[in-house]
Amino acid sequence: MTSPPPSITPAEPRSGTGDLGWLLVNFLEEVPGVDAGVLGTLDGLPLASAGLSEAKSAHLAAVATTQNSAGKAGGNIIDPPGGDVELVIVQLSRRYVFVMNTQQGTTGDTAVAGTLLTVLAAPDVDTRMVGNEMAALIKSVARHLGTTTRTATADGSVNAGPGDEA
Repeated sequence: MTSPPPSITPAEPRSGTGDLGWLLVNFLEEVPGVDAGVLGTLDGLPLASAGLSEAKSAHLAAVATTQNSAGKAGGNIIDPPGGDVELVIVQLSRRYVFVMNTQQGTTGDTAVAGTLLTVLAAPDVDTRMVGNEMAALIKSVARHLGTTTRTATADGSVNAGPGDEA
């Protein structure tokens, strides 16, 4: 694994919502060439991160939201619209930025709603491998960040999903 460029300051993983920082730490350790990662909301708030300070995590989460929105806008310029963004890859001269929409990660009745997984990687990284590993991580995130599908019952009440006793 390459050492992080000077602009990336290794830090203790910041985690939130279900303490997901450990998932990102494992991702950084297991995927060669990946230096940092952030799981953030669609509106740019960091939920968990690894390899970045808290301030840089917040900045990257906001940047990811912008890239996701720009990708969707660009894809929807002509008819038929391109749909939802699945993956944005920005290739810089000394780094890649990957932004994957986690709405693609579902497990049974559980789906991750409104999150983006963003990673920073070395310029010589295997981009296919990073994309595949991001998709695998999203599946594991779905189990921890998922929301159960809700359905209306005949009497108008809402069933919160499996195991709902009300």
